[in-house]
Amino acid sequence: RFILTKSYNPFFMSSRYSLYIYIGLMFVALWCQSCGSVDKSLRRGDAAMAIGEYAEAAGQYKQAYSRTSPKEKELRGRIAFKMGDAYARYGYTARAVGALRNAERYKYTDTLTLRLLGEQLQKQGDYKGAEKALTAYLERFPDDAAAHTALQNCHTQETLRRQSSAYTVKPATQFNAN
Repeated sequence: RFILTKSYNPFFMSSRYSLYIYIGLMFVALWCQSCGSVDKSLRRGDAAMAIGEYAEAAGQYKQAYSRTSPKEKELRGRIAFKMGDAYARYGYTARAVGALRNAERYKYTDTLTLRLLGEQLQKQGDYKGAEKALTAYLERFPDDAAAHTALQNCHTQETLRRQSSAYTVKPATQFNAN
């Protein structure tokens, strides 16, 4: 005589909540599958660098860098160098300098780290910083002609910047008046 309805059925609520739990677990499983690992991001970044997709490679390296523990200094330094190289090839100088400084901070001084950092600092207009990086690079590799040329260009640009121009720039109030 007792009829179970939705309001009195104790199993109705539990089945509804179990459905929500099942859907939630599915989302978590899909999220974990899409995350991947540091090695997977590194492989994807290396593959993107190989075919010339530098922005994609930099994104993958950035993802791997953020997933790596700061305690793993050697791996983090290597990833930072790769990220800096990708940003430099892509033309994003500011991020390349930041990534290369991170690589230097983690003591990952690959053969080209300091040279690449000097070139990027020179592009930014920081000639003193570029001079320091290139000098440190030339202490290790004194026979590199390209680094000597870049260092000489830093000195030249610094002296040109100090010299005043023959022209003066004044605001043209007559043209800018309302």
